[in-house]
Amino acid sequence: MEFQLMHGEVQVADVIMDDDLGIITEVVDVMSPADLPVGTACGGTLDAGWLKAWWMRRSIPDGRDGIGGVLDALDAPTAYALAMRSKGLSLSDQYWIRESGSDDRWRDANLFDHPFSGTMGDLLLGSSAPEEGDPYDSPDGTTEGMLRKRWKIIDGERYLVKGGNPPSFQEPFNEVAASALMDALGIPHTEYKLVWIDDLPYSICRDFVTRDTDLVSAGRIASSQACPNHVSLYEHYLAMCNGFGIDARRETEMMLTVDYIMMNTDRHMNNFGLIRDASSLEYIGVAPIYDTGTSLWADTGKPEPGCKPFRRTFDEQIGLVSTLDWFDADAAYGALPEIREGLSERGFLGDGKVDAMMRTLERRIGRVESLKRDVQSIPIPRKRYM
Repeated sequence: MEFQLMHGEVQVADVIMDDDLGIITEVVDVMSPADLPVGTACGGTLDAGWLKAWWMRRSIPDGRDGIGGVLDALDAPTAYALAMRSKGLSLSDQYWIRESGSDDRWRDANLFDHPFSGTMGDLLLGSSAPEEGDPYDSPDGTTEGMLRKRWKIIDGERYLVKGGNPPSFQEPFNEVAASALMDALGIPHTEYKLVWIDDLPYSICRDFVTRDTDLVSAGRIASSQACPNHVSLYEHYLAMCNGFGIDARRETEMMLTVDYIMMNTDRHMNNFGLIRDASSLEYIGVAPIYDTGTSLWADTGKPEPGCKPFRRTFDEQIGLVSTLDWFDADAAYGALPEIREGLSERGFLGDGKVDAMMRTLERRIGRVESLKRDVQSIPIPRKRYM
């Protein structure tokens, strides 16, 4: 079946999609090269394989917990089919699809302005009695990532509700801890709060993308041009941001510092990036920091796990930071009581685990404090909080 790939009201390309699998099989024509998803063109010319991969990346991954039951409930053969039947609508950008010959308009179809069904979202969170309504009238078919999640409208605002991995379900607590730390340090970020659904913890955050903007991931930014062999991925990414008119170094260094303190092992190239105006295609700035849940050994028992995306170890990655003039150790230490209170909610994580997490946070704040003083060794500082 032939579809039109749209960017807001702009027709970007005509594509052929497999009706059953929900994947792009052929690109027929490109109408607006400038509106192609960032990183799908080489030298201004569309690479059909990259566009197909972009669409597949847009869908729920096959390995997400519970996705098999959702596909069975909705009689869908693949997660890509969920995205196709939902018109590819997202709350992270303005891309969507419509059948060729359709007169659907972005102003009528977008889910930033219009209500949507909670049926697919309920199923994705494991509800046995989901809301009524068309399950495909939803942005949930385009939620990337392995954790259970869904979008929900609360008081007219769009919020992402995200769970944790069993058996610890720790990720939501980490999101709230990171949010409190960044609040104290004055770092632009997405604010997370903890909610409970069926006695399990979930994090909730408000959408920072609007009907007029796109979130463009760091991976898309970096792949907009080939990285020269003699240039590191880190410097290449910052150079590409500069090419789009955004000096992203300071905000990126803040992110790497928070990831160092939190021991975030999953800061990959698809969970940070830039915000652009969807109409003018002009870049507005760096996206607020989000998705810090996979921290503090949430996914590993190793005392010093590896990290991403620019270096393999935290000590190497924090070495990329050129200045810490913004870092206020006293403010970071001052956030620790609030963080402990959040981690201790309902006693879910257990006192022993919370104590270990707090010791780690205190120690790593101290290490950053030492780095700010430009000390070559990284001693464990005096006790400041328990």
